Amino acid sequence: MKHLKSLSGCTLAELIRAGDAVGINVPVGPDQKMELIRKLYAKGIMNQDQVQALKPAQAVAAPSVTIDPNAIRAEIVAQVTAIIAPLKERLVEAPEASQALLSSVTKQTYAKDTFGLDLRDVFGASLLVDHYGSGPEIDPDYVWQENVLHVLLLGQEGHNVWLSGDRSVGKTSAAIQFAARTGRPLTRINFHRGMDAMELFGSKSLADGSTYHEETAFTKAFTTPGSVILLDEPSNARSEAIAQLNAFLEPNCAVSYGDKTYRRAPGVMVVACDNTTGNRDTTGRFVGTQCLNAALMDRFGFSETVTWLDPASEAKVYMSRTKCPRVVADTVVRIWNIGRTQTGDGLLVDAPSVRNAVAFITGIMRGLPAATAWRACVVNKQPAESAAQLQTIWDQHVKSINWTDLFNSKKPV
Repeated sequence: MKHLKSLSGCTLAELIRAGDAVGINVPVGPDQKMELIRKLYAKGIMNQDQVQALKPAQAVAAPSVTIDPNAIRAEIVAQVTAIIAPLKERLVEAPEASQALLSSVTKQTYAKDTFGLDLRDVFGASLLVDHYGSGPEIDPDYVWQENVLHVLLLGQEGHNVWLSGDRSVGKTSAAIQFAARTGRPLTRINFHRGMDAMELFGSKSLADGSTYHEETAFTKAFTTPGSVILLDEPSNARSEAIAQLNAFLEPNCAVSYGDKTYRRAPGVMVVACDNTTGNRDTTGRFVGTQCLNAALMDRFGFSETVTWLDPASEAKVYMSRTKCPRVVADTVVRIWNIGRTQTGDGLLVDAPSVRNAVAFITGIMRGLPAATAWRACVVNKQPAESAAQLQTIWDQHVKSINWTDLFNSKKPV
């Protein structure tokens, strides 16, 4: 960082002149100076004295040459033809590729402009976001957790991302909303105990007396540029049944399966969302999950934990989804956090989720007595072992609340 600081003392004009001398050209923009410093540093130019010692490249007089426009035109045609020929061949062999080619990046923006969070690299340059054509519906009230968004942005570069965390913390929503905000097609693959390789990657089928390889949602998404493949709860599947995922998760891979070879299309992101880190559930709460193959897990460059939102952000979610007053949202957050604390202390088997909270608020808004809403949205969602402690939470923290007064509060929504 010492070298970077000494370079930062240069004026922008000095840095541009130095860049010209060593063949560096950075477009004009808010990060132009930082990008010039980073590229000069990569060239071994590490301090202000070295910058000032650089001399602009001297122009060399070109020898007199007779220009033949026809020869230039012929050379351009030959080079363009050489570039297009393999593409034409591929389109003839696989017409679906033409549709994939239409799904290329349409623009790039800064993370702050797309997600509202100003994320930067170690050199201080703003992280860029690739945008494609169209994706799922955007939830304008979705609240981003900075650590989760940061690893998803790294997923743009071909790194597979694993998001783990408790139920209802927003793992799946993060992947969906990332696709929505960036206009990426989304394919969600739900894993289950009976899943096998044919369900994931396809199999031979017979039609009109001929055999053909039947595609799956996974293989179609895998060959569509810019798509987000959401692997939903992969630890629910048997590890040996999905072992061939290993090959598909390699960067820039070409995988032969059946009589076809699949190439990972440019910009394809693979995001796994799971209640575990792939290393077995130690809590006993997520029955049926498996310890996954270490080789599979090693294909995920980033494995990040999604946690509960901070109280203010969680209240914002309840307000946006139910249109309840702020005082109601704050009250429910307080009660729900009591349940989460008691789960951590071993007094409850499971913590009431965000979905439970939304249902509870909605039930009361629609006229359910609070006791009925508590039973239907919280107690009956829990194992019998939690019933006594949930009754204690009701008696001590919920029963005495006048919900009618809270919902009629004049405090702003």
